[in-house]
Amino acid sequence: MHDAYEPVPILEKLPLQIDCLAAWEDWLLVGTKPGHLLLYRIKKDAGTNRFEVTLEKSNKNFSKKIQQLYVVSKYNILVSLLENNIHVHDLLTFQQITVLSKAKGATLFACDLQLTSTGEERLRMCVAVKKKIQMYYWKDRDFYELQGDFGAPDIPKSMAWCENSICVGFKRDYYLIRMDGRGSIKELFPTGKQLEPLVTPLADGKVAVGQDDLTVVLNEEGVCTQKCALNWTDIPIAMGEKSKMEKANHRVSYERSNPRPSYPEVEFSPLILHRQNIVYVASNHFVWRLVPVSIAIQIRQLLQDKQFELALQLAMKDDSDGDKKQQIHHIQNLYAFNLFCQKRFDDSMQVFAKLGTGENSKLFFLQWP
Repeated sequence: MHDAYEPVPILEKLPLQIDCLAAWEDWLLVGTKPGHLLLYRIKKDAGTNRFEVTLEKSNKNFSKKIQQLYVVSKYNILVSLLENNIHVHDLLTFQQITVLSKAKGATLFACDLQLTSTGEERLRMCVAVKKKIQMYYWKDRDFYELQGDFGAPDIPKSMAWCENSICVGFKRDYYLIRMDGRGSIKELFPTGKQLEPLVTPLADGKVAVGQDDLTVVLNEEGVCTQKCALNWTDIPIAMGEKSKMEKANHRVSYERSNPRPSYPEVEFSPLILHRQNIVYVASNHFVWRLVPVSIAIQIRQLLQDKQFELALQLAMKDDSDGDKKQQIHHIQNLYAFNLFCQKRFDDSMQVFAKLGTGENSKLFFLQWP
């Protein structure tokens, strides 16, 4: 397996247990089990893959229970699930702006910036309160009801916006709730053997949904948009997306069956935070930042592992300086030769033919003992 990312330590052996994260620009917010809110400034060292980490602010009285954090830098606000209610604080001062009294008893929320017909972005939020889902939008420094509550078949465990739908994971099944004014509900498929359903928003307005060791990508109609599901070596327990890395898309998952040696052997309940093309991964007392490995290094690793097709895909997306055409030609030659060594002669000949080396390859075939 080649390394698409390098995990770089950000926080190590934090004395407080980490419960949730939020990030924007050079800032990282850490919510802890005792209710402390920690604000760190993360600055990358020039020319290295290391970071200067500074604790800028610590609020020991933020809340007795910090369950979820979400930063909306556009509006300079921090949306939080604190002690089973939705609170909004100023992002700079942490002064409380509002509390949603109707959302008392909330267990989960999901935010989304929607592009309106006028071209403006509007913040909307869905909140799970017992077996109901409430809808809100942000205006004039407060949340207002977007429409009436939706009744749910069970208590939501995971949910994410998907264009004009909300994908919700319950204990046993996934459902899609349409924002069509009627609250149409579409049953999708069972969650599988995993204890917690996994729904992750993607940058293109779709959602990634986990079912055992498979991940499928759905659109707002609940239709799978990929020919094949992503297959993992075990059931992922957290998932995120890092997009636009060297113009390629990489879905990131932590797999419990094969922890990487660079992660300390600690009790791991991973959090994956993906915001503004930055990915943080956290355990109970550690935080790492995933830094992309250069495509050139990835290609070398893939060639060593004889994963020629994936190496070709990366080479075609590589915009770094160098002779791209020559590199692709070299990988195709190695690929064709490897196919021949596996006695896949027809496949090998097809690759050689595309390279324009058909006559030479025929002579090579005849001379092979």
